[in-house]
Amino acid sequence: MGLEIEVDGQVVLVPTADEWNGILKTGEYKGVFIFQGGFKSVVSSLARFALPRADLFCLGLYRMGKLKSFTPLLLFRCEGGWQRVQVETVSCNACNWEGKIANPSEPTLYFGVLDEALVYKKAISLPRSGCPKCGAVLPRIALWVES
Repeated sequence: MGLEIEVDGQVVLVPTADEWNGILKTGEYKGVFIFQGGFKSVVSSLARFALPRADLFCLGLYRMGKLKSFTPLLLFRCEGGWQRVQVETVSCNACNWEGKIANPSEPTLYFGVLDEALVYKKAISLPRSGCPKCGAVLPRIALWVES
């Protein structure tokens, strides 16, 4: 059975790897709809990214407001707890390194959070990682950088 954690005042359910395998087959978790059609590839991609990196990332599910369906949420383990992130591919402007980063600055990650502005401000002030090749500041906020 997965975990239940609180992130930014929201309850996030974190299914186990086996539960995620079931979700990817059926599109449901505990009888609640997660995805259909084209969105399956997005959720599958998030699961393929997070599950092998379970020491740093987890893929959770949360409900926005009074909606009955779940929304997937990628979380990164920071010193202060779990942080909402979006994985992106960026290039370093200084040395042209290219790789994946975990970025907490996507505003849609915070929809439905009480006091979105305060939570967002806290997220973008977390310690950042630079380019793993040359150390330069990356063009997007990076809490984690693929090495």
